[in-house]
Amino acid sequence: MSLARTLALAFAMTLPVKVLAADDSALAIAHVKTRFTFTVNAPFARVVTLFGPQSEKAWAGAHWDPKFLYPTPAADVEGAVFAVAHGDSQSIWVNTDYDLNNGVIKYVSFVPEVLVTVVDVRVVEESRAQTRVAVTYTRTALRPDTNPDVLALAARDAVSKDEWSSAIATALGVAP
Repeated sequence: MSLARTLALAFAMTLPVKVLAADDSALAIAHVKTRFTFTVNAPFARVVTLFGPQSEKAWAGAHWDPKFLYPTPAADVEGAVFAVAHGDSQSIWVNTDYDLNNGVIKYVSFVPEVLVTVVDVRVVEESRAQTRVAVTYTRTALRPDTNPDVLALAARDAVSKDEWSSAIATALGVAP
């Protein structure tokens, strides 16, 4: 197991999570997976590098401003740990896989007492000039009262394809 995966697992084990009985549906926590894919009119080598936490700033907008805890100075590497502000709260992110050769980039993020999110990005060359990107979000509430937050984020994830596609095309200077 890589250091990044070990750190993510260790952090997850420190979060207070109430284990619910299978028949306790009134207290069930939300666990939602959403996926979208899109094609970028650019070569694989130009696209795949856009999904590191630092390089994502080129297209993700002002709300994406990671504050790196590791490494410093900030760099797109497996094992990177950083925080992202969301209004009054903050999420802690761990880059658990950063395999540019195979187009696999994964993150685990935590908002303590609220939710855990796994983001899995797969980048695949379709042709010399086109690259397919598949993004999967898996979100899990940590308490029943945070289910609405998880469901709202999942609904937003489900319609993010056009926003991601357009922002990436703009950053690369290519047609969407």
